[in-house]
Amino acid sequence: MRLGLNEIEILRSLARGEASTADSGQRLRLEMLGLVTDRTKGLTLTAAGRVAAETATPIAHETIDRPERPLDSAGRRRMGQRAIPQA
Repeated sequence: MRLGLNEIEILRSLARGEASTADSGQRLRLEMLGLVTDRTKGLTLTAAGRVAAETATPIAHETIDRPERPLDSAGRRRMGQRAIPQA
């Protein structure tokens, strides 16, 4: 599973027993992955969450290869030569 550095830090802080500040999107994502449960007392780790907190490594940021395009005098790409990057 692909976890970002911030999500791994949230899991590790929960494993240490510290309070974690996670926004609602992160809470929902971690809960849908089965790593945490959201209860009235806050987030709690599941068994899978404890394993992920110990072993997870953050993903490398993906880069988009953009071809070199000629620029106008203001440093913008010339009209008609703009291309959508292919992933």
